[in-house]
Amino acid sequence: MTHISDITLRFRESAKTGFGQARLYVQRHPRQAAFWCSLLLVVLVLTFGALIGLERFETRAFAGVAVLVAYGLYQTISTYREEKRATGPDVSLKRQAPDQVSRTSSEQQTRLEGLRSEFEQAILELSQSSFGQKALSALPWYLLVGPPASGKSTMLLNSGLQVIVPRKDEAGGSGTLGARTCDWWCTNEALFIDTAGHCAVGDEARGEWLVLLESIAAHRQKTALNGVMVTVSLPDLFAAREKDVDVQAKQIRARLEEIIQRLGVVFPVYLVFTKCDVLGGFAEFFEDLDHAGREEQVWGHTFPAGTASSGTPQKQFDAAFSELLQAMLVRRHARLLSVLGSKKAREIFCFPLNLALAKPNLTRFVDLLFQPGQFQDRPLFRGFYLTSATQEGPSLDGVIQLVNRRAGLQERGGAPPIEPREKRPYFVKHLFSGIVVPDQGLAHPSIAVQRRLLLKKRALAAGTAAAGVAFVGASLYSFSLNRDLHNRIEASAGHVYQAIIREAKPFVEGIQDRDFEQFRQQIEVLQTDHETRPPLARRWGMNRETTLYPVARDLYLALFHKFYRDQTRTHVEETLRGFAADPSRAPQAHDSDFYYSYLKTYLMLSYTSGATELGHLDRPFLADWLRRIWQDLLPVRYGQKAATADAKNTIDRQIDLYSRVLQPDQVPFPRDLGLVSATRAALQQSPYPERIYARIQREVMQQYKPVPVTLASLLQGQKTSLLESSDEIPGFFTPQFDNGLFRKVMDRILDRAYADSWVLDVPKDSRAEVERRIHTLYREDYIRRWLQFLAAVKLRAVSTREETITLLQGLTQENSVLVALLKAVDDHTSFSKLSDFVCDVSKGWIHGSASPHPVAEAFHSLHEFVVSCPENQGAPLKQYMQELQQLRDALSRSVEGGMPSSEQLQAEHRLAAITGRLDQRIRSSAEQLLLQPIHMVDVEKRQELSRDCAQAIGSLYPFRPDSADEVTIPNLIDFFNPQSGRLLAFYKSNVSPVSAEEIAKTGASSDTVPGTALQQVKAISDALFPSGSPEPNVPFELKPNATGGVGLSEIRLMIEGQELTYQMGPEFYSPFHWTGRSDERGALLQIAVGTDEAQRKSYTKQYEGRWGLFRMLQEGHPVPISPTEYRLSWKFSVGMKEPVVIRFDLKAEHVKHPFAPGFFAKFKCP
Repeated sequence: MTHISDITLRFRESAKTGFGQARLYVQRHPRQAAFWCSLLLVVLVLTFGALIGLERFETRAFAGVAVLVAYGLYQTISTYREEKRATGPDVSLKRQAPDQVSRTSSEQQTRLEGLRSEFEQAILELSQSSFGQKALSALPWYLLVGPPASGKSTMLLNSGLQVIVPRKDEAGGSGTLGARTCDWWCTNEALFIDTAGHCAVGDEARGEWLVLLESIAAHRQKTALNGVMVTVSLPDLFAAREKDVDVQAKQIRARLEEIIQRLGVVFPVYLVFTKCDVLGGFAEFFEDLDHAGREEQVWGHTFPAGTASSGTPQKQFDAAFSELLQAMLVRRHARLLSVLGSKKAREIFCFPLNLALAKPNLTRFVDLLFQPGQFQDRPLFRGFYLTSATQEGPSLDGVIQLVNRRAGLQERGGAPPIEPREKRPYFVKHLFSGIVVPDQGLAHPSIAVQRRLLLKKRALAAGTAAAGVAFVGASLYSFSLNRDLHNRIEASAGHVYQAIIREAKPFVEGIQDRDFEQFRQQIEVLQTDHETRPPLARRWGMNRETTLYPVARDLYLALFHKFYRDQTRTHVEETLRGFAADPSRAPQAHDSDFYYSYLKTYLMLSYTSGATELGHLDRPFLADWLRRIWQDLLPVRYGQKAATADAKNTIDRQIDLYSRVLQPDQVPFPRDLGLVSATRAALQQSPYPERIYARIQREVMQQYKPVPVTLASLLQGQKTSLLESSDEIPGFFTPQFDNGLFRKVMDRILDRAYADSWVLDVPKDSRAEVERRIHTLYREDYIRRWLQFLAAVKLRAVSTREETITLLQGLTQENSVLVALLKAVDDHTSFSKLSDFVCDVSKGWIHGSASPHPVAEAFHSLHEFVVSCPENQGAPLKQYMQELQQLRDALSRSVEGGMPSSEQLQAEHRLAAITGRLDQRIRSSAEQLLLQPIHMVDVEKRQELSRDCAQAIGSLYPFRPDSADEVTIPNLIDFFNPQSGRLLAFYKSNVSPVSAEEIAKTGASSDTVPGTALQQVKAISDALFPSGSPEPNVPFELKPNATGGVGLSEIRLMIEGQELTYQMGPEFYSPFHWTGRSDERGALLQIAVGTDEAQRKSYTKQYEGRWGLFRMLQEGHPVPISPTEYRLSWKFSVGMKEPVVIRFDLKAEHVKHPFAPGFFAKFKCP
């Protein structure tokens, strides 16, 4: 039993010793310890990480990397702190000195600025030395404090320490680094800061002293100082009065207390009495000491460190000094025996007595220096030491002076000492190398600092404990959450498998099964965790989703395929097959981009020979189009009753999750390669830019949802009761969209389209060319939509002249809605205001040009109509509004008379002339809006005439070229007869002829006037009823021209019974005339092919009706040669590769004729 106990005790002792050594190693070498601990932790994590939940090697590797990163951060922070401490006092000085400078005089401020420069220079030189960083961070620091001329610098010069930074003054002087305030002595063993004497005594240098302490504190944060050496000149204390001793001791004590307060460290104090060689007999007394005796021992007393004090410092000093005097008496006896008969005997005999005479002042000095202060901490009185660095100056013999005073003899000055053979330091070297430097570990934090450290340790311990408890609690909580999730998924999987797979529920009931929905929600949680990371509460090393997720995901895919796979495949393939068979029969709502999206969806969901397109999978795109497919498919397959909002939302959620979890090896069905090829060929029939443009429009509407432009939005709150329009413009036909958003969307879609070249090959054209063509489509669409919008706006309908006047009053009032509308349209179509600004600033000398933007070019005439340059000149719109006011006033004055006045007629004409400044395209669109006020005059007559005209003429051929019904000759005469035609009579009574002067006043060019309704009617009347004829009669001539073909032998032309037969002979004009009254109506064009009578074949083009001539001419596509001549051509398919082309030249008898292309189509009923 005893043997076992001994083993146990030895083991405990060994363990305790080993732990202590390990702790000591960690304290001495924290960086190496951190490295080995980090390396060990990485090995443990990689080896045993699976035991704590890190099952995947990637996770363990990531944890190992995290440990290494933490170690790197620790090393970086440690290096930064060391370098910060090693940068010297300059940073702290820059931070603390301004506060001191602000409280000092200008002279003291200059001294502090000098201290700043000295510190900066000192730190620079230390950092540039080979041991600079070590000197500032690792070496112990000591501060030398003492009155001026107390021998600090001289003692350091003779200390025997090796200075590792070269001195500026090799002869001694001011030391090594710095000058007036402090010197830095950097040696191999320690760094000594030799403060100037004025910093130790007096208050005038207190600012410099405090700056020095704050700088040391900033860069020596662990142990600011390892000790303080207080140097006092022994001769000064020997001869000083008690008052002077008290003042000096208290001043130095105040400095020691400030060190403790500012630096937070309790340090050993080494009290050094210098210049002992001045005492009479010193040189003779120690003359016999060899080199070792002078340098390898100290003369003084070192008090034990770390033991309880036996009394006050004063008592300690008194006892130790008495022992020292006793030792001197013993040595004196030996020395006197060695110098019998020599003159040195008297000095040797008096030296201990002289030293004893200094004891009272020395004791008083020590007592006051180490008296307890206002703080709990006081410095450790480590010892006192007497030194002599050099032997200079007159000797001080207190014994002789005392005898002379008692004998009444006259006092003499100090006798010159006997010059030693050489000047040598006494008792200095061992003081530094044997006592001060080895004591570097005696300094310790002050009580205040210890309390702060204790609080920090306790807080750290409490935080560590709390963190440990929290970690354990979090781990347990995470375990419970993961276990519950696993149990819920497992139970839900069992329920859904039973309900759907085994019981085989129908589609509508199955997709809305409660177990299926719960299972989907749980899979969604797993998928979210897989895509990002599980929430913090379900990590902590307890997560098992890596093993649970694949199984649950595969089950969900199987369930989804059971419901959706076959129906989706059938629908998509049927849709693509119908499109590929005949793209022209595709529904109008389905553009080429619709089938492109179907094809892309089909490619992503199908496989061939083990290959899939999931490498190009666009999951959001797949989800979007699967949702669209089933929004259309659900009511078709299962009826409108099944297509409830809940069912659609359920399908959308299931599709969204499916697109997220789908894996490359789980695509649902094989690919029909023939169908894919046919669909691609059909899609390539549609120009590539058009497909991209359609996709841009669809994406803009879906993503940005631009607000459409309406009449109300353009007028911005103004009343719209005077104007009517049901048209609206999509919101992406606006300058805001054109200026940047269109380009952004186009670039994104083109990037996607080029990336999706696996769906459909991109064109060989450069991308810049494709972009240009897309821009062209957009700008053309932009122009078309705004022109349509202008054409759709009309004034409110009126039925009486009084209502017309009321409407005109509303249009011409201030802030007119008509002006606001036109300006709003101009704002959306002009794009650039720079030219307007230049024109206005130049007062009209520099006229603005149209913006190079295609839309602005198309609407340039509208812009000039609305905007004036410069602003002080009236724009055509302003003139238009003035004329509209005159028309209103004239109409009001003519109400009682019942007949239009000349003012009214002139105002109507000027309105028409002003609108003539617009180009043809803009005028055609805005004519209904701008000329409607003219049409409203005599509204009753106009309405009757308009109704009759529309029924009898406006909707029939030739005024409507695509109509099968024709205008009758009596109706033609009724409306266009020069003498009695209703249209001519109406316009002549409502619109007066235009004089050249009136045209010039409006600013319109004369070529814009023929576009008026009166001139159109008159042109038709003159063409059909030449020379005022009461019946229509149109004379003209026809001649074959360069007619020929394979085997063509004869051409026969017949018009209203008038016949021309041409058998490929000479070509000449033949006269014809059209009356519309001939019994033989219509026209006929016939050719014969083949010279042999037996094989000759005839081919005929028949044009029925009284307007058959004009139908034939319309098919001949007349091309003007001169104002009266046109070339016609007809094609006959005769069963050969190339058709036979028949050409004729037509020559009208008069300049006014009806043969110009579109001659009748320009007419519009009033």
